[in-house]
Parts: sequence; C-alpha cells; structure tokens
Amino acid sequence: RIVLYSTTGERVEEIVNKHQAKGYYEINYNARKKGLSSGIYILRMEVKDENNIPRYTDALKMILVK
Repeated sequence: RIVLYSTTGERVEEIVNKHQAKGYYEINYNARKKGLSSGIYILRMEVKDENNIPRYTDALKMILVK
C-alpha cells in the first residue's frame, strides 16, 4: 500500500492498495490531475504478508514543483 500525506500528516490520497507478487514496480502519478499544490509531501509504503501482518514500512519525501 502506498499513501500520500501532507507535511501536517493529513492523508491526501491512497495511491496503491492491492495485492502484488514480489518484484519491481513503477508507478506514474500525475499530481497535476489531482490538483495538488506545490510543496512537500510524504509517500508512505507498507508491505504486508499473506496473513496481513506488516513486514516492511518506509517513508520518502516528495517535493512537488509546478
């Protein structure tokens, strides 16, 4: 699951929430179509196993410049 948050912690959008097999994936996200303002956002990724137990989480800073 990948969720986009504002720097104030407000959930902006859930970008991905589906089961996927192991592997490398690329996501194209068009912030302009979503009407987001320029600024800093946090992308948070959470990976769960088949028993729905969290196995990996990470967060990345994203800077959006229009």
